[in-house]
Amino acid sequence: MKFGTRWYIACPEAGKTLLATQHAALLTLERRHPCLVIDTEEVGNFASMRHARTAEEAIDAVWRRGETIAYTPSGVDDDAERADMETIARAVKERRRVVLLVDEASVWLSRSTGRGTTLLRVMRTARHKGCDVLLTTQHLTGDVPAEAFACAPIVYVGRTTAWPALERLKLQYRLDPDTVQKLPQFQFLVLNPGFSLDA
Repeated sequence: MKFGTRWYIACPEAGKTLLATQHAALLTLERRHPCLVIDTEEVGNFASMRHARTAEEAIDAVWRRGETIAYTPSGVDDDAERADMETIARAVKERRRVVLLVDEASVWLSRSTGRGTTLLRVMRTARHKGCDVLLTTQHLTGDVPAEAFACAPIVYVGRTTAWPALERLKLQYRLDPDTVQKLPQFQFLVLNPGFSLDA
C-alpha cells in the first residue's frame, strides 16, 4: 500500500473504527513503523492498548522507543488539549515514520475556529513524508472542512444515514444515497479519487 491519507466514514456500529484499526495494524507491520492512536472518545476498540498520559509521553514512546501507543486528550474545548493535538500533529509532520490513526477526527478539525491546521497539513503531505494518516468520522459534513478531502484520500464509506452526509457523498463522489443507507454492517465502499489503484 502506498503512503497517504485514508478516511473511514459511517454511522455508529457500522465498523469504521474496526476497519481503520485493522488497516493500521497491517500498515504498521508493512512499514515497520509504530502506530500512534488518538483515542478521542476512549472507545472499546483501543481499551487493550497502552495509553500515554500526556502528548509528550506519546511522542517519546513512538519516536524514541518505537512503540505503538494510544493517547486520549481530555477535552477538545480546552485550549491545552487543542494545543496537545497540534503538538502531536507537528511531531508527525517533522519526525515522520509513523502510522497515525485519529478516531473521530471531526472533533479535531474545524474551519470556523481554525482548529486542526497542522493536522490538515499532515494529511496533505503524508505521501511525501512517508506517513500514513487514517481518520474516522461519523459526520462527513459540519466540522470536517473540504480541505480534508482535497488531497485525494482513499475513502471507505460504510452505512451512513444522515441526509447532509448523504448529499455530500452524492455530490462529491456520485454515490447513490439509497445504496449507502442500506449497506450491511462491516461492508464498505472504497473510493479512490487519486491515481493509485491500491486501497
